[in-house]
Amino acid sequence: MSSSGSSYSLPTGPRQLHRVAFEGEDTAHWALFLPDRDGGARGILVHVGANKGKSGRKENHTLRSSPFLITSSTAQSVFPIAHAAVTESQLTRAAEEVFQRKGYRLLTNNCQHFCIDVVTELNRVWPHSVPPEAVIDVASRGTTITNLTRWVRRDRLNDPRAQQAEEHDGNRERISIS
Repeated sequence: MSSSGSSYSLPTGPRQLHRVAFEGEDTAHWALFLPDRDGGARGILVHVGANKGKSGRKENHTLRSSPFLITSSTAQSVFPIAHAAVTESQLTRAAEEVFQRKGYRLLTNNCQHFCIDVVTELNRVWPHSVPPEAVIDVASRGTTITNLTRWVRRDRLNDPRAQQAEEHDGNRERISIS
């Protein structure tokens, strides 16, 4: 994962993971933020960033991880993700896995999808650290287009709500039609 800025190391223990939105909720750029201590404003920001060419146009996207200070002028909104406590190593591994597997596409796999997919990956690999409620929490904040494209991509099969519904349906009493 690329990083910018000076060397910065977080404590090794798990801390509350946050979802950050820049530029308003409806068209927001999303990122994940892991503070250096619970409740702290300084930490690591993990997100997909655009690289611009000489013309100033976006040429490609990279996974970025860098020190960051949350202030009212840097982030529009910051939400702790329900019951999600991870280490920097867990966050980095999940982010790298998602980015390598899925890449970036503006409408169908953008920064909002990335954050939802990283939290889903954290839940898959470390369910004790990131429960299904965390995935539901992040996914519920997605825009209509994000949720629609997730549905079209069939990500709903990885959504804990869908898994819980399938389990619930499997436990329902059945009657035979003969």
